[in-house]
Amino acid sequence: MPELPEVQTTVNQLKVFEKKHLIKVKVHDFKLNTQKALDSLKDQILLSITRRGKYMHFAFENRSLIVHLRMTGQFLIKPKKEKHDRATFFFFDQPPLFFKDTRRFGTFLITNKPEEVFQKLGKEPLDPCFTPEELYQLLLSRKQPLKAALLDQTLIAGLGNIYTDEALWKAALHPQRKSSSISFAEAKILFFAIREVLQKGLDQGGTSLGKGNANFHAINGQTGKNQNHLWVYAREKQPCPICKNPIQKIAFQQRGTHFCPLCQGI
Repeated sequence: MPELPEVQTTVNQLKVFEKKHLIKVKVHDFKLNTQKALDSLKDQILLSITRRGKYMHFAFENRSLIVHLRMTGQFLIKPKKEKHDRATFFFFDQPPLFFKDTRRFGTFLITNKPEEVFQKLGKEPLDPCFTPEELYQLLLSRKQPLKAALLDQTLIAGLGNIYTDEALWKAALHPQRKSSSISFAEAKILFFAIREVLQKGLDQGGTSLGKGNANFHAINGQTGKNQNHLWVYAREKQPCPICKNPIQKIAFQQRGTHFCPLCQGI
């Protein structure tokens, strides 16, 4: 968390800063440890802001800033600095843009070669060029459980715990089933399930679980609404939308995993 829909929602809102002059960046947290590097962006024009997987790419005139929000990173426009703000971006003729990160896991990277970061990432699941056949071949190449394969950012970029659980339920596939055992027909169903849950997340402005300030917020401070439309994730012991059997939660690779044991029989 945040996953593809939350990162893309943030990127979409940050578009107002494109073609704007960055005056300076002030780092407030020694752990971020990038003041000198961020100073190289001073007095540059922000040409574009895009997403690749869970990464945000701020392309300046002769440098790139690559940001990974990790668990609790978020960009916010607000009146003043607060406790968990780690950096502030000052643009000409724009309000200050704060980077807040309660858990302090978010990362900044200044580079002249962003492609070296992005070339390690797998397919974009919403790319029009991505096909069910490609997903099938990717899954066949792995002997690990389906959920682990879908979370592997070198295979498919952008999926995380929430949307993987949702897609596997929609496709009626058990998260612990071996990836290489999937049929093409099943892979095709999963392909469209992945796209459906990601698009639903985008349409709802992302997923914001819980009520804490560390939860996902868009840059205007609003929370997402997709948490009100989840089928299995965070719905342990609640009835499955299809069969009404209680949703089960198990620990899988140190992650909480939600599924319907009846609809998603292994």
